[in-house]
Amino acid sequence: MDDIDITADVLLADYAAVADGKLTLVGAGFDWFGVPGPPTFGVGILVHVPWSETNNPHRWRLRLVDGDGQPFRAPDGSVVEVGDTFELGRPSGVPAGAPLTLPLACNLQGLAFAATGRWLVQLLLDDRSVPIGQAGFTVLA
Repeated sequence: MDDIDITADVLLADYAAVADGKLTLVGAGFDWFGVPGPPTFGVGILVHVPWSETNNPHRWRLRLVDGDGQPFRAPDGSVVEVGDTFELGRPSGVPAGAPLTLPLACNLQGLAFAATGRWLVQLLLDDRSVPIGQAGFTVLA
């Protein structure tokens, strides 16, 4: 399954939303913040889907891991991960062979970073173990 040529751009922001098929980011592009960190931050994603993968169902997962790849855990011990499925159709009038872009947005709330360190927000597709896109940030004391 790793031969599918779907890629993604992942950006961190204060807030992320999708409306009318477009990604909106507010306060995008940070790569560090101080402990305890923002109570909420957004993740904006642009999934680039080649023509050959349109009209095919896919499953995506967004996870938060530390610099060693260990998952972020909420105070109750649960792993912070969200996901869903998508199937990007071929709009009428789009030339055959043209790649399409799917915007996704997620706002993570109530995360408490107790210590300094490096963190990555990673986007995984289907059963892949290697992210198709990621964005990192550092938590400073």
